[in-house]
Amino acid sequence: MSGFDWTGLLTNPDELVGALGGPPAFEELDLFSLLADERGESVTLGFERPGLPPATASGGIDEAPRHSVEFFVVLSGLTRADIDGWGYQGVDEYAFSRTGPGQCLLSMRGPGTRVELAFATARVEGLRTYRSAPE
Repeated sequence: MSGFDWTGLLTNPDELVGALGGPPAFEELDLFSLLADERGESVTLGFERPGLPPATASGGIDEAPRHSVEFFVVLSGLTRADIDGWGYQGVDEYAFSRTGPGQCLLSMRGPGTRVELAFATARVEGLRTYRSAPE
């Protein structure tokens, strides 16, 4: 999936793309959570992008260098959720595409994991940069 700018499917990509210095490839992100909201038709995915070159925080009192970005992608208007396994080894293959007018598909696969989510819109929430420990 490298080379596909999935941020074009987001309703609000600018802050995320700016924090990361460009559109991130899914393969560069660590997926740390998947939350299905039983009250509505949405799924929230939590991602972290560690190991960025140090950047100085913009504004505010704390001007410490920031090395990591954490954010959530909320998939709304969910029309299909197929989850056939969720392995502890993580996801190593992503496909994020527009399948028709107002309809998108996210597929995630890995050892013991197969997830497909069909949805109408995607937005970023809870973006934060922070100083991470040295690796």
